[in-house]
Amino acid sequence: MRKYFRIIIILLVLGLILGLGYYWYSTKKIGGLGQNSGESIVDLFPFGGSKPADLNTPANNEEESPSKNDEIPTGTPALVNKKLTKIVSKPIAGYTYVLSLREKSLPTEGVVDIQKINTNIPENFEEVPAIRYVEQETGNIYDIMLDTLQIKRLSNITIPKLHEAIFSGENGEYVYLRYLEEDNRTINTYLGKVPVFTGGGDTESKLTGSFLERGIRDLVVSPDKTKVFYTVPFGDNISGVVMEKDGTKASQIFSSVFHGWLPEFSSKNTVLMTTKASAYASGFNYTLDTKTKKVKKLAGNIGGLVSKLSIDEKYLAYSNSIENSVILRLLNIKNNTSRDTGLKTIPEKCSFGGTRMYLYCGVPNFFPPGAYPDDWYKGKVLFSDNIFRIDPDGDVVNTLLVDLSGESGEQIDAVSLAIDTSESYLLFINRSDNSLWKYNLK
Repeated sequence: MRKYFRIIIILLVLGLILGLGYYWYSTKKIGGLGQNSGESIVDLFPFGGSKPADLNTPANNEEESPSKNDEIPTGTPALVNKKLTKIVSKPIAGYTYVLSLREKSLPTEGVVDIQKINTNIPENFEEVPAIRYVEQETGNIYDIMLDTLQIKRLSNITIPKLHEAIFSGENGEYVYLRYLEEDNRTINTYLGKVPVFTGGGDTESKLTGSFLERGIRDLVVSPDKTKVFYTVPFGDNISGVVMEKDGTKASQIFSSVFHGWLPEFSSKNTVLMTTKASAYASGFNYTLDTKTKKVKKLAGNIGGLVSKLSIDEKYLAYSNSIENSVILRLLNIKNNTSRDTGLKTIPEKCSFGGTRMYLYCGVPNFFPPGAYPDDWYKGKVLFSDNIFRIDPDGDVVNTLLVDLSGESGEQIDAVSLAIDTSESYLLFINRSDNSLWKYNLK
């Protein structure tokens, strides 16, 4: 009898300890949703330290990150000089091109000459082309130098359930961090000011910012990174809001009873609004002028429509669903004429860029039978791509740049393509594992 009595007492004590532990944890959870509190994100997320460390580790290192006291290795020549390189192995949530500071004593071979943004560069430091990205698992923010593949960590605050990261500002000064709430449905958006690297290994200690309104569906940034547009439910409608890069001067410029819109900036003042695509429905798209609020139809009644508008708004790349596949076409907007490119891909795997406004696309080697783009969106299909450059002027000319899978030995399904202003690099994410890749165009 005494034995059972002791067991009951032990169970009661354990239950009390667990209950107190849960209460303590729950009082530490994120608060202030929708509030412009100006709090540090370290005060809002109960994970990670408050002092960012400088990390300098080879990009392809799969081990845990070294401590802040580790030496700074540069990328090995074998990696730096390869035309195709996986520069970040771990899954990333988003990236952007920036100019980053480093000491002049490091190697400078291959540095691209880009106009300086920061006029207050410390002595013995220089600005070099780099990629700023957010690690999906941790939410840490890093810069990786494009010529040496040296990595520098700017923030080490852990953010759980990170969905995507979108940078704004001419040099990636701000980042919109989007993650799921505990209901796994509602997306929260936190606008943070990226810690500044001041030279000598120091950064600001905290990622500071505030929350935007809850439930933002889609958020996009203009090509020059100065404007932000997002859609959010408002009553029975969906509203479109435009604001500055830092979240100020927000203004509603769009409202629709139809909720299935996918926005994308094509130029500083133009947002391309496309209905969400399905092989089983006709799609439509329109341009939205963020200054005048005028909406203009571009194309419509196209099955499975997915589209991408060039920055100069001369060409619309779009895909049309056909039986078990898609076709990629180019619409000359001025002449209202459409041509088949002879390639089969989805414009979400493409990007316009360069002085001649080439269209760069990841083009699958093979389309397994299925309904597109639906099966690809659902993750039922992963492609193995080639990268093509398409010249839309005159006769459509397609140039094969690289067989990604053949060159790398990995299955690469390229998305989120971006070309730097000097047309030296093509960056993309491998959809199969969210790793970041670089292809040298020169």
